[in-house]
Amino acid sequence: MDLSNEKGEPALLLLVALREGEELTSDRVEELRQRLRKELSPRHVPDQVIPAPGVPRTLNGKKMEVPVKKLFLGVPLEKAVNLGSVQNPEVLEFYRELARTWPKS
Repeated sequence: MDLSNEKGEPALLLLVALREGEELTSDRVEELRQRLRKELSPRHVPDQVIPAPGVPRTLNGKKMEVPVKKLFLGVPLEKAVNLGSVQNPEVLEFYRELARTWPKS
């Protein structure tokens, strides 16, 4: 997710939904960064890699990227998304809290 940090500089976040029992270690983060650099470009290397409890999806199974970005832009959850159209609304609480505290976290 492409955002700006507290200095107004562009910041690229990579939110990673892990399988149960998996851990996001520093070695794994470095591996992700290297693969993105090699397979895509240095521009795709995230500034921060954050473990997430899941990916919010619509009832049809589509990823809800725009509502999550809206949360980071300061839009209240109730205005960013219709919760009745969300398959896993409990996951949105994580993103709301992360958006509230980022980039301090």
